[in-house]
Amino acid sequence: MKSNDTDIVALMAPAVPADRVDAHVGRRLRRLREARGFAPAHLACLASCDEQVIRAVEAGRSSATHLEIYKLARALGVKMQSLFQVDTEQAA
Repeated sequence: MKSNDTDIVALMAPAVPADRVDAHVGRRLRRLREARGFAPAHLACLASCDEQVIRAVEAGRSSATHLEIYKLARALGVKMQSLFQVDTEQAA
């Protein structure tokens, strides 16, 4: 496991079970997108990715690739780790 992978796991553990990571990332993506007032289509344009990918990830129906996570985080103005981070109230 690479150092960056270890850092991401440390952000989530033990609050998010491994089988729920995709759903967690989808919820974080939606929260960050909505906090900026972006529609899925607008974020897709900013991130140069397909709107259907964003909708599927947010709904927990699909996993985002590393490249998609990078592009989405960049379009949202956050670090990639922000999509994996567990909110303090969620961890409690």
